[in-house]
Amino acid sequence: VIVPENGLAGVYPNPFSGSELTIQLNEATTSALRYTIFDLTGQRLLEGTVSNPANSEYKIPVHAFGKGVYMLQLDVNNSRSSVKIIKN
Repeated sequence: VIVPENGLAGVYPNPFSGSELTIQLNEATTSALRYTIFDLTGQRLLEGTVSNPANSEYKIPVHAFGKGVYMLQLDVNNSRSSVKIIKN
């Protein structure tokens, strides 16, 4: 499990080769979880929002991504964190 710099959440598996990533929140939240995946040029490739988080794990579909390095940005509880993710 890769944990972004502020410890907000864990992301696994990383590196990944399958069709989804899992975000595991490390703290309870009642606000929306927003995620964005960028390539290394800064182009936004995927974004989504979980409006009413009911549990601590969320699946992100990544089946369309080619092999490479990406940045996953998470916004929740007025906090932002980023983590590098790798597709094999």
